[in-house]
Amino acid sequence: MKKASYLSLLIVLLPQFIFAQDIDLNRLDDYLKNEMSNYQIPGLAVGIVKDGEIIYCKGFGNNVGDNYQVNAESPFMLASLTKSFTGLAISQLESQGRLRYTDKIRDYLPFFNLEDVNYQDSITINHLLNHRSGIPSISSYKTNRDGLDLEEKARRLKNVEGKESLGHFEYANDNYALLGLIIEKVSGKSYQEYVQKQILSPLNMSNTFFSQEDAVQHNMAKGHQLNFGLPLPSKITYHKANLPNGGMLSSASDLCKYLQSHITIDSDAQPVVAALNKTNDLFESTHEEIYRKGWFISEYNGKKFYSHGGQLSDYRNFIGFFPKEKIGLVVLINQNSLFLNNRISQIPENVLQFLFDGRLPNNERKLNTSYWIFITLSIALVSILVFSLIKVIRSNKFYMLSSKDLKKTQSSIWIGNIIIPIAMMIWMWYLANYLMTSLHLAQPDILFIIQLFFTYSVIVGLIRIYQIRKYIETIKSKTA
Repeated sequence: MKKASYLSLLIVLLPQFIFAQDIDLNRLDDYLKNEMSNYQIPGLAVGIVKDGEIIYCKGFGNNVGDNYQVNAESPFMLASLTKSFTGLAISQLESQGRLRYTDKIRDYLPFFNLEDVNYQDSITINHLLNHRSGIPSISSYKTNRDGLDLEEKARRLKNVEGKESLGHFEYANDNYALLGLIIEKVSGKSYQEYVQKQILSPLNMSNTFFSQEDAVQHNMAKGHQLNFGLPLPSKITYHKANLPNGGMLSSASDLCKYLQSHITIDSDAQPVVAALNKTNDLFESTHEEIYRKGWFISEYNGKKFYSHGGQLSDYRNFIGFFPKEKIGLVVLINQNSLFLNNRISQIPENVLQFLFDGRLPNNERKLNTSYWIFITLSIALVSILVFSLIKVIRSNKFYMLSSKDLKKTQSSIWIGNIIIPIAMMIWMWYLANYLMTSLHLAQPDILFIIQLFFTYSVIVGLIRIYQIRKYIETIKSKTA
């Protein structure tokens, strides 16, 4: 009997012991500032929720080039953290009886079509919610275009080759773009109008926005990219048709309120998220399921964990919560880099570890070795190209060639130095658009070096053609 009493007491107190006791949040401040210095991060914001209360919510750093200090109210681009808002909106509409998870998406979007598949009539809202529609992960590279609305983007899927994998998980942003359009069709409101009225306003999320233009007016933490080791403000603007899958902006303070609503979902005070606790319940997933309604489902130290990362070319974010332990975490970072991707992603993991056992790593590393090698080689290449260009301008050995050889030299220069490099650049941008767009967004300095190499070849070719023509004119004037 006494043993049973002790066991009951342990179960009651378990959440208290799971969370590190007497946690020193000042150490967390020092760790975050150190990581910002190590990995060239201009701005960062972190929020922690425990037992329904916000126990930590701070911002650090500033936007490069201005004096604005990043704080807990600074909006960041959320990237894929947006998906849970879309999943929640769909759940609300389902709980109101305005749609069913098993509904075919062509019931709402009759124009929907994929190239070369025979199962598109079978794709349901549930397939979209759980990334099991057969739409490939790279589809957004064909559907992304400036100025498109959600319907125009959805219609462009007819150019996307679907995969014969209906029911199998493959993460694809366009699944949630389609869900955003379904929200508009069912509710009769724009995506932003619906989410604002049904989610943001009831939760008092006043620092959450649907466009960069609006967020800038509220001291947005601007995105940054590493260019040869220096974080510089990016000039990337994001397509409005990607709003339901990755286009919202929010602050650490607002996302803490959002997390509060999720970890106290069993409370009658949370009608906004109550739909998640009904049919097809988010929190009754099986071990086989890895994704539901905008959340990845996993285990952390044996505890069920709902989380999502968000990654853009100039932002790296994370949100997650433990429903039973009532612990939530949000990390917002306004910088990203192909070279530092893995290291930046470790920051949320290290904060989670700190929450549960009080430990923090003591990282002294800065830019990783591969990035230093790239920067060194880039400097060497630019120096060689400048030296070679000067040498080409000063040299003129064409006087040693016969007229026949001069014509051959001209032809080879046109082909080798001008036509082929220009053709390669056209090929890269129009036929290998996926690769070049990825490079442009993920690491612009790599793309700069590639373009510089081809541009150098064309410039050298044009200089040599000019020199040959001047030499031929000189010969003609002497023989006249």
